[in-house]
Amino acid sequence: VRNVREPRTWETTPIGVLVTQCAALLGYRFRARVLAACCELSEAQAVRELRRACRCGLFIREPTRERRYRFRHALYRSAIRDGLEPASARVLHARIAATLEALSEPEFGAEVLAYHWTHAGDDRRARWYRRRAAADARRLGQR
Repeated sequence: VRNVREPRTWETTPIGVLVTQCAALLGYRFRARVLAACCELSEAQAVRELRRACRCGLFIREPTRERRYRFRHALYRSAIRDGLEPASARVLHARIAATLEALSEPEFGAEVLAYHWTHAGDDRRARWYRRRAAADARRLGQR
C-alpha cells in the first residue's frame, strides 16, 4: 500500500499528485468533471492524469457514459488520505467544499458539504451545513 502514495511505475507530476489527493478526499467513487473542478483543471487534464493512474492500477474507470472512476481498492484511498499533511488536507477540503457549493448538484447534499467544511476547519460553514443536513433528514423522516 505504501507504493500507492509513491508509485514506482507511475512517474507522478504535481498535477498527478493533486488529482490523486483530491480524489482520495472526494470519495471512493467520483466523476472526472467534479474532480477536475475541485483541482481547478480542465476535464481533459484531469482525465489524462486519471488514465495514467488507471494504467498503474490505482483507479478503475467505470463503464458509464459520464466519466466515473473509483479506486481499485479502498486501502489505496486510505493510504493516500492518511499520507496527507493535516494542513494540506484542510486546504484541499476547503477547495473541494467551495467547488461542490458552486456546482450545487443534488448529489452533494448538506451532509457532504458539512463533512468537507468540518475537515477544512471552517466551523461556521460546517455548523450551517450540519443544521441543514439535520433539517433535510427530519423532512425525509416525515414522508
